Amino acid sequence: MMSRTTVRLITVAVLAVLMMAAGSVSAAKQVTITATRKLNYQGAKGDAMVEGNVRIEYGTTVINAEKVLFNSDSKTAKVDGGVRIAQDNIVITADKMDADFKNDKVRVSGNVKLELTETLTEKDESGKPKKDVVVLVTSSMEIDINTNDFRATGGVTITKNKQKAQAGEAAYVDAEKKMTLMTGVMIETEDGDTVKSEKAVVYTDKEAFEAEGEKIEINFTV
Repeated sequence: MMSRTTVRLITVAVLAVLMMAAGSVSAAKQVTITATRKLNYQGAKGDAMVEGNVRIEYGTTVINAEKVLFNSDSKTAKVDGGVRIAQDNIVITADKMDADFKNDKVRVSGNVKLELTETLTEKDESGKPKKDVVVLVTSSMEIDINTNDFRATGGVTITKNKQKAQAGEAAYVDAEKKMTLMTGVMIETEDGDTVKSEKAVVYTDKEAFEAEGEKIEINFTV
């Protein structure tokens, strides 16, 4: 077990690297990396390998992994071997991550799972807004960590309360609380009815969706 002094020294060393790397990254969103095991910094390449309970803080985004490769020249970070990303009401887990702090972009791949906790427009008996959790599973996703918008590709499965949906890809706009599903869309309602279409829009803050395309197919039992 490492001493507190060692942990502090690693944290200070990482922060020193990041101060040199700060460059064009906005001062309002300083990148801070802490770790408990070791830091291997290669100045010529600009690479810093950080290991052991790594935590990256950038604005409201917190990234956790066991090992992170950070490049001070490109202001990027790479994770192979499991990552957890938390930002506001979104939590993402995946096998791999490539983060571009200069452009506020994060790409994750491999067993990607996103959980979005949403405040609904509908209220409960006490008058408080209800909350719902949207779960999205896919193989690849790119997130804008400035807006919380994301695009998922490579097959998408979505669960929202008792509603389920499948599509080839999905694009989410946080400001509009709107998730657009594209390619081979199928939505199953809580009653077991299904809707198939080329494109659909699912609203994350209410129990509503819209389907569109040249062919829309509805299946239900009576």
